[in-house]
Amino acid sequence: MKNRGYKIFKIVALVLAIIIPLTVAFLMCRYTYKRHLPTYENTYFANIKYDRKGNDKENYKEQLEGYLTYSKDKFRLFDTKEIKYDEDKTLGTLDIYQVVERTENASGDGYTYELYYYFILHNVNHAALYYLHEGDSNATFTEDNAATTTYMQIRNADAFDTDSESTNYEFNTEDFLTFVFVDYGANPSKVGKQYIYSLRIKSTDLPSNNITLAIHCDEEKSSGHGETPDDDKTRYVYDATNSLNVDNFYIDLTDEELASFTSGYNGDALASGYTKYLLKTYWWWEALVTIVLIGALTGIFYMVLTYQGSDEKE
Repeated sequence: MKNRGYKIFKIVALVLAIIIPLTVAFLMCRYTYKRHLPTYENTYFANIKYDRKGNDKENYKEQLEGYLTYSKDKFRLFDTKEIKYDEDKTLGTLDIYQVVERTENASGDGYTYELYYYFILHNVNHAALYYLHEGDSNATFTEDNAATTTYMQIRNADAFDTDSESTNYEFNTEDFLTFVFVDYGANPSKVGKQYIYSLRIKSTDLPSNNITLAIHCDEEKSSGHGETPDDDKTRYVYDATNSLNVDNFYIDLTDEELASFTSGYNGDALASGYTKYLLKTYWWWEALVTIVLIGALTGIFYMVLTYQGSDEKE
């Protein structure tokens, strides 16, 4: 009977020696589950920005859309326009994104969905911007020149000649993007990196469904551009012929319309794959270290117990 009791004791001790490390490892992983949440957004974006070797992918569109996927409800590329000046010279490329942003109601009951337009000016010719700003065809752009303040004028295309409510928006006046995005197609190169020009406008703030857009660098121009700009500042157009005409800006946020949008995560780390990320990067070695350490301690404890039990057996 005594030998049988000793065998049962050894089995129980062995089970405990196995269960204790596994239990502690589980509790450790559970405890550290949210520990990496504050840095996960940076890690998520880094995976979009860099390849496995740590090299910048140098793909502005992939990086921006990766960011929108993580942080917004829905988005799609609405239109892309080449920006010209003096009729045939290229200033850059304007990407226009429709972005649905979700905000929680103040009462905490449900959400509100709003449509915004993100205007992204990239592949910018900074020498051309400097030329527009100076209003002088002989203006020379050098590496010492500061980034040029740049504006976008929005007018009602259906009433271009009589529109007195046109508005100027300054690019980069609102820091609505959490990360900065390099303009890989910018030229000429300067000391350091060039970044995209970005602008965010609520759809209901647009003057109509059919609008014109003009990029300019005239700081003295106010909203309401019925008058003709001074000759020395007319390096980019304010006329109906050369402004960019974009229509169908207003949409209803119906399921049918939104079917063509890319769905995002609204900044929800768990929905974007946080648990999978932990399993691959942190949990496996945290659990392994815990099992090894606690397993070693419980193993020693088990051997001590069984050794004492062997003495009693004798």
